[in-house]
Amino acid sequence: LSLFLVLACAQSVPKKANNNFLKKFKGAKDIEWKRGPKSGWVVSFYMEKFYYMTAHYTSSGNFENFEIALHGKDVPQNLVQKVQNLYPNATINDVYEINRERTFGYIFEVIDNGWLFGLRFSLNGSMKIIPYDDFRFRSRIKIEND
Repeated sequence: LSLFLVLACAQSVPKKANNNFLKKFKGAKDIEWKRGPKSGWVVSFYMEKFYYMTAHYTSSGNFENFEIALHGKDVPQNLVQKVQNLYPNATINDVYEINRERTFGYIFEVIDNGWLFGLRFSLNGSMKIIPYDDFRFRSRIKIEND
C-alpha cells in the first residue's frame, strides 16, 4: 500500500506547473496532464477559438511552449511548397504552430513512403527533421509504423 501511495504521488502534476498553466490559459477546458520528456509535463486542453492545444512545462513547472493546430489559409503556403519540393510523394498530415516566449515556428507532420515523421521550421525558414519516435511528435498522434 505504501509503495502505491509513493508511486501515485510521484505522478502528480507539480503545483507550480498547474498554477502557471491556469494563469496563462484562463478558461481552458478538458485538461489532461501527462509526463513529458526529461521529467517534464505536457498538458492537452481545449480553448475556445483555438480548439485543442498542447503546452509543455519543465520538471520544475516552468512554461516551455504551446502548440496550436493550423488549418486552411493559416498554414504558411511557402512552407507547404518547401515540403512538397523536398518530399514530392508525401502527404502533409497536420500542421502546428509552436510558440515559445520569444519565438515561434511550425511543425509539419508528414507521411512519406509509409513513414510518418515531423518537420520543424523556425521563423528564419531553417528545417529540422523530427524522427517518428520523438516524444513530442508521438504525444500528438498515434504512430502506425512502430
